[in-house]
Amino acid sequence: MGRNYDFCHATEDGKGYKSIAAIIVHTAPEGGKKSISMVDGMQLGFGQGFYTDGKSDLSPLMGLPYAALDGINEDGFAIGVLALRENQTKQNDKNKPRIGTTTAIRMLLDRASTVKEALAMLAGYNMDMQGSGRSNYHYFMADATGDYAIVEYTLEKGETIPTVMEKFTGNDTLRCVTNFYVSPTMVGTNDGWGSLHGKERYWTLRNCLARNNYCLDSKQAMSLLQDVSQPADLKNITSQTQWSCLYNLSEKTLRLAILREYGKIYNFKVE
Repeated sequence: MGRNYDFCHATEDGKGYKSIAAIIVHTAPEGGKKSISMVDGMQLGFGQGFYTDGKSDLSPLMGLPYAALDGINEDGFAIGVLALRENQTKQNDKNKPRIGTTTAIRMLLDRASTVKEALAMLAGYNMDMQGSGRSNYHYFMADATGDYAIVEYTLEKGETIPTVMEKFTGNDTLRCVTNFYVSPTMVGTNDGWGSLHGKERYWTLRNCLARNNYCLDSKQAMSLLQDVSQPADLKNITSQTQWSCLYNLSEKTLRLAILREYGKIYNFKVE
């Protein structure tokens, strides 16, 4: 599974951008699954150089496992989250417990072996994305069996808060996703199918995958991530590729490029 994390942290005056700390997190919970995941340190207030600057309060690092934006576990289940321009989801089923955007990623990496298990787990919770940044979100997930899915929270007719969990899988057109809804129920909304938000990147991904019969080697896959990577654009929050991850779901490994430096690849393994 390939994944670009694109997020531009503009400075307070809007004239520049902040340099984040890209943090890789290894977890081995008792009774759960080992995993590696990626965290945008700036979401917790950590910029580049925070660990050695001698003044940063490091206590928030305890929360890193619950701030994961993508990752893979020991069974080869992987997941990533992407932003959408829509009101933030808040489900309110009185018979279900609440879970947040990245807490859900933590739960699935700790507990799910397959996409089917992950979908069933998510359905058992009230998703609450309010307070998670400024956007709504959808998930892409895949597993070592070759299964994959997109999960979106969409609008009931006449409602303004997305509360309907929709699952999309089993179709080659769903093997990639960017920053617009794939659900037909969201056509006509800010980031419905007609939106141009991430559409050029989507067609680059989809056309390359189709041209190669949906089978890329690691070199081709990283090259495709490079093709759809983005420089910083202060007017676009989903610009500036902070990292590119290539998760091998069979070998449970991660190939990682930071800030579009594709000539410098870091390798990690779940162990």
